[in-house]
Amino acid sequence: MTFSAKKTRAVALRNYFSPFGNKLVQSGYIGAEEMQQALVETRKSGRSLVEILQKLTGRPLPPDLQRQYKKNQLFELKILYGVESLDPELSDVDGLEIARLIDSLIPIDLCRRYRLIPLRRIEGEPASILIAMVDPDNLEATDDINRILRPRELGLQRLVITGEDYERLLEKFHWAQPELEKEKARLEKEKELEKLALLN
Repeated sequence: MTFSAKKTRAVALRNYFSPFGNKLVQSGYIGAEEMQQALVETRKSGRSLVEILQKLTGRPLPPDLQRQYKKNQLFELKILYGVESLDPELSDVDGLEIARLIDSLIPIDLCRRYRLIPLRRIEGEPASILIAMVDPDNLEATDDINRILRPRELGLQRLVITGEDYERLLEKFHWAQPELEKEKARLEKEKELEKLALLN
């Protein structure tokens, strides 16, 4: 009877957390009580589960578990918002293209206010701009973006990203700024040379 009671308790414990939480407990990274405490603290504070887990255990989360957490998180966001998700670690995101779009189309203050990043222009009928958003359901953000895109006959395609990935993409934009300035200076110089050639 004791064996059966332990087995039932183990099954109940295994199903108590999400698959990711169960894997953390099963791997021995964290105990069941600590896991429960981490979940409560995440809900209260709004901080990421990984951050809280690392604080509670005093150890970094192993890379394979971090990857699984990210996959779960993006899947949940995809279901929650009903749009595709973006993982910049797995997708090729061009910092220079982000910088071009922010410079010419979606102002950086709008990106910061709504936590969004324009990724690329998608050709088609009509052409559209692919924008990664922390909150794709934000109607105010969508309205402001459409006010910019409509006069240019551009559509909007949304992706959902995590807050951490938004920060990483914003950093890519900042790193690409000097390259964008060089590109703009080169184009300006080419225009000047073309004007001189026409005059001669």
